[in-house]
Amino acid sequence: MQKIIVILVNALLFFACSKNTNTTEVLPLPTGSVAGSVTLNNGTGGVANPSGAINPAGVLISIDGTTFSATTDSNGRYLIANIPQGAYDITFSKIGYETFKLIDATVLAGTTPAEEETVDLFAPCVNAVTTLAVQNYILSGKIIPSFLPNSQQNIAIYYSSSNAVSSSNYNFVQFWGQTNDSTFSYEIGGLYSMYSSGSTVYIVAYACYGLNFSPANNNSSSYTSPATGKAIFSGLSATPSNVVSVTLP
Repeated sequence: MQKIIVILVNALLFFACSKNTNTTEVLPLPTGSVAGSVTLNNGTGGVANPSGAINPAGVLISIDGTTFSATTDSNGRYLIANIPQGAYDITFSKIGYETFKLIDATVLAGTTPAEEETVDLFAPCVNAVTTLAVQNYILSGKIIPSFLPNSQQNIAIYYSSSNAVSSSNYNFVQFWGQTNDSTFSYEIGGLYSMYSSGSTVYIVAYACYGLNFSPANNNSSSYTSPATGKAIFSGLSATPSNVVSVTLP
């Protein structure tokens, strides 16, 4: 009986030792960094802190889903180091300016960032569109307050099949240029290519700065929301116009 007990004890010690020797060590992921610059823009083309321009310090840059963050210096520069390599969404924010995101930014292992990220952060447009109306497929309205002579300001027109149309809930958007005139009128007859006969289309308008808002031509003024898949454009007025609607015959 004593011999059997000794054999069992030796067997248990063997399995215990075997388990410990096969333990796999989990190594930390290689790390990298992100860096770049931010320009604050209030519609007058503010750049990184020349004399009399907007001071770009204090913009918060956050790596979504992590605790990594940094703020820009007086030249608008930022650096976040020791980030585990991978793809991240990066959020840029500052009080008085609209939030902006870089989607799926790549962090590679090493001390040098994969690329310098340059971002324009826009203040909301100070103007607004009022008295929006549609009649006989002519959309009209007024921009207030009146802007300076010989200056250009765009109008963003959002269309949707929902009466809750907004800059984040829409089917498609158009940008119209407006120069030195506070009233506008545009034909919107092209709705037939987007909606079927009998559809009711809801429309809302925002004033926006005179910039090229095409994502293909100006990535720094728009990004695609991961939640909705819609392009989010910067520099729009904080207050939208009234909503109007048209029913296609």
